[in-house]
Amino acid sequence: MEREQLMTELRKKEDSNVYAELGYRDDSVIPLLIEIMETEKTAVKYQAEKAVRKISEERPAMLLPYGDRLIGLLDSENNFIKWGMLLTLPGLLEAGGRDIWGKMREKYLLSFRSQQVAEFGNAVSCVGKILKVCPEEETTIIPLLLNIDGHTFLHHGVPSPECRNVAKGHILECFLEQFPGSAYREEMAAFAEGNLENDRKQVCARARRLMKLAQPGTGRCTR
Repeated sequence: MEREQLMTELRKKEDSNVYAELGYRDDSVIPLLIEIMETEKTAVKYQAEKAVRKISEERPAMLLPYGDRLIGLLDSENNFIKWGMLLTLPGLLEAGGRDIWGKMREKYLLSFRSQQVAEFGNAVSCVGKILKVCPEEETTIIPLLLNIDGHTFLHHGVPSPECRNVAKGHILECFLEQFPGSAYREEMAAFAEGNLENDRKQVCARARRLMKLAQPGTGRCTR
């Protein structure tokens, strides 16, 4: 498929499954999708990003030949492309293993220190995929999440406690997934207890769920 032909298809704004299927059927499509993300100035690049993300969810091995280019997009000047790669790249870990993580680790971990809650949230949502392949990273990632009260998030350039609360919701969702096998169960339970009266209802609800998971009936964690 030629680039302009693919661009015409992407402008139709079909579901990402449609464009992923194009990639499965035609070997020329995936590198073109990546090229569009790298160079295109119009909003068509966002359709390309969604298609590549879908492929990473369904057939991540097909993206391995382009791993370096996708990792390079973590430096994209366009935040939506950069933040999309935070969701796409962990999908490659199961297919490519530790070699992929070694190449992207330094850049990816920076997102856990981002002042943008959207970027931070995307990274947190993929912790499970990372730890499944590289469990030793728990000692790096989980302490960053536990210390979120020392983290400043900005909204329109101004420090935002509300954005920090949104981040806590992402963290608690991550902890709910990781809790059963984590070495940080006591710390996670304490984090949940400290957010039982958070200003955001969603955060409170997740905190209660984690407290019940820690030890039904008491809210205490036992090892």
